[in-house]
Amino acid sequence: MNKWIKKLKEAVMKDLGWKLLSLGAAIALWFIVLNIQNPMETRNFTAVLTLRNGQLVTEDSMILSNQTELTNTRVTLRVRGQRLTLDQIYQNRDEIEAYIDFGTLQLENLVGQSTSVPIQVRLPSNVSGATEILMRSPASVTLELEYRTEKEVPVHLLIDGTELEGSLSQQPELSVDTVTVSGAQSLVDTVAEVRADLTADPLEENSSYTVALTAVDSAGAEVEGVTLSQNTVNVFIPNRQSKRIQLICHTSGTPADGFVLGEVTCSPDWIYVVGEEEALAELTELDLPTVSVEGRESDVTSNFALSYLLPDGVSLLEGEEDRVTVTAEVEEETRRSMTLDASSLTYSVDLAQGYSAEVLSGSVIFEVGGPAEIVDALSAEDISGRVSISGLSAGEYSLPVNLDLPAGVRLVNNERPYVTVLVTSTQEEEPAEGPETEPSDTMDDLSDTQQESGAQDAEAQEEER
Repeated sequence: MNKWIKKLKEAVMKDLGWKLLSLGAAIALWFIVLNIQNPMETRNFTAVLTLRNGQLVTEDSMILSNQTELTNTRVTLRVRGQRLTLDQIYQNRDEIEAYIDFGTLQLENLVGQSTSVPIQVRLPSNVSGATEILMRSPASVTLELEYRTEKEVPVHLLIDGTELEGSLSQQPELSVDTVTVSGAQSLVDTVAEVRADLTADPLEENSSYTVALTAVDSAGAEVEGVTLSQNTVNVFIPNRQSKRIQLICHTSGTPADGFVLGEVTCSPDWIYVVGEEEALAELTELDLPTVSVEGRESDVTSNFALSYLLPDGVSLLEGEEDRVTVTAEVEEETRRSMTLDASSLTYSVDLAQGYSAEVLSGSVIFEVGGPAEIVDALSAEDISGRVSISGLSAGEYSLPVNLDLPAGVRLVNNERPYVTVLVTSTQEEEPAEGPETEPSDTMDDLSDTQQESGAQDAEAQEEER
């Protein structure tokens, strides 16, 4: 065994220098061939800048004033790598990303100032081989963040570029008098009015026109970068025998149990009529027939012929449709439990001399019902309540709370809430019977505005009991 090991060692060590030299030459030759076939190179690529997590800006009621400029930015990358690797990048160049990630920024700290933010780069993920990004141009971009705001702005009509100077017998009628302008606060603040430029040759009476709207500043220059709630306005040029009147909807009855009356609308909600001047002078609005919703569980729609509803001497303007549709929405009632602090109620106190009262209830709970848009937005501050404490002797009483609810809201099953009140005689050391719990409030502590005269409420209260 030792003999074989010795022979192997001699074989390895024999001409060791030449062997090492041959190995080094082979390695060097391999690197030479590799560099000849796949050398290191530098190549340029381009990508359009993208904005990641841009919804975070709008969620925080902000706006990126220079967003259009940013999304049009082209970023040039200089990448170093082996030829085959760079070829792979070129083949997948659509996957190159140059981006800004709003999710990594403290946006609230950037509002109202121009902030330079570095551009991030991601090369295609399926590329093999090492690469180095030597340069990106631009390396950063400037963010201009502002808070979003809006305001109502009047619509100003110009006809052929000038103010109307009495050339018509009556003033033109616009479908809206104001529009909402929204956008970056710095831009919205500069908007003085929204202009409607009507150009017509000739301008005809009893004619309607659709006119584009433009936001302008105090100098009359257009303010770009803001959004209008509508981009056009309808302009009607009347004469002495024409007039726009409002249509008024009416309903009667009560929907089925568990349902409530929602919005009542008529389409159209106004019309143009013509007629004798005296008849038109007395006509300001037109009452439509009453639509019944008695016992209904779904919407009610009724159509009426306008020509039969107009008074004598008045008719529809030519081109107006002789029909109006009234829709009374009947929706399932939304119910919600509400809680009021007993101390927020108004107490009307009228007790005999020598008697005092204290409120034992901490809060009152009740259920209300009504249309979803009203009930869902309801808060305790929208509801007030009154309690009458009058003509009572010593003892503990459960007294009803008379609630003042917003329009369209009702008490479910008309079940009023109650508060517990303890009436005691100050001439006695302690009442004959009383709760062991510590009172949560005392009538002596109630404000002067809460301690009102309540003789009439007391009589009603005694009748109820």
